[in-house]
Amino acid sequence: MSELYAVRRGRLRDRCAAAGSAASLVSRPANVRYLAGGVPPGAVLLLGPDEDVLICPGTSVPDPGEGRPDDRLRITVLPAPGGDTVVAAARTAAAAGAESLAVEETHLTVARHRALGSVAPRLRLGDLSGAVEQLRIVKDEEEIASLRIAAEITDQALGELLESILVGRTER
Repeated sequence: MSELYAVRRGRLRDRCAAAGSAASLVSRPANVRYLAGGVPPGAVLLLGPDEDVLICPGTSVPDPGEGRPDDRLRITVLPAPGGDTVVAAARTAAAAGAESLAVEETHLTVARHRALGSVAPRLRLGDLSGAVEQLRIVKDEEEIASLRIAAEITDQALGELLESILVGRTER
């Protein structure tokens, strides 16, 4: 399974490199899960040229039902409760020498965007422009298998519901 996440991150890394961005920051929870596996709430994913870092808030508790993050990721947990994972990711990217960082602008608040500029003023910010969502449109074998299972469950539930409906029964 970790190979699947690594391939997905590789595709995004290639797109960002083609657009001229050395690193990218994924902050939308659904996109982070798509690229990293099961992650705690509030986690963000920093894709760098050399390594990928999952940055988790210090107060987050992973949900066992969500699964585990990809083993190939370096995981950083913020020491202080209330620390901003997006700001920590920008610091990490700047410290690694990245000159540009693509972010999910539609997911960032104005305050977070300003904080990014203040902690890493030399970091040129760009927009991912829905790149992860575009990758998510094309389903891989794992997703197709999950969709088939979901359709079978739905079909079975509808069949049982139709069998239980009695003629003459009102909605009340």
